[in-house]
Amino acid sequence: MKAVKKDSDFKTSLKVGTKTDLVNIYLSECKAWRSIDSLAYDKVQASVKFHGELLEDQNTNFLAKATLSTKGLTKGEPEEKEIVSIECEYILTYSLRDRNGLSKEEIERFCNINAVYNVWPYWRELIQNISNRMEIPTLTLPLFRIRERKMKEKKTKKYE
Repeated sequence: MKAVKKDSDFKTSLKVGTKTDLVNIYLSECKAWRSIDSLAYDKVQASVKFHGELLEDQNTNFLAKATLSTKGLTKGEPEEKEIVSIECEYILTYSLRDRNGLSKEEIERFCNINAVYNVWPYWRELIQNISNRMEIPTLTLPLFRIRERKMKEKKTKKYE
């Protein structure tokens, strides 16, 4: 899975990250569903969506929320059909060692990237475990990668 963000978002995330520690992650909400005929389809494509956001900003720490969902969609049918859906919400607690020079907007940008990045291993394990319990073929999500790519035509950096 790749995250595509502006160069400034990653610079801000790095700035906040050097003053931040991850204290806790917990699953606050989870919803899973599968259709009765989900095993009748040979071709299923997984669609993944994710979002991170600042939930609460306190003086020495802040809470972030990461919302993730995956859907199993049929392919090769007359029309696309959703046969599996798993949605989860995680709450993360970060502590701030030093708040000097950090704005609320910078902390929001940090949460947008880092909350998802930090919960991704938990999300992958949950998807693998719950797909087994739902008696569907095991869904293995890819690693969440943040990479830098140089664009030749603009000579600027783009992260993906």
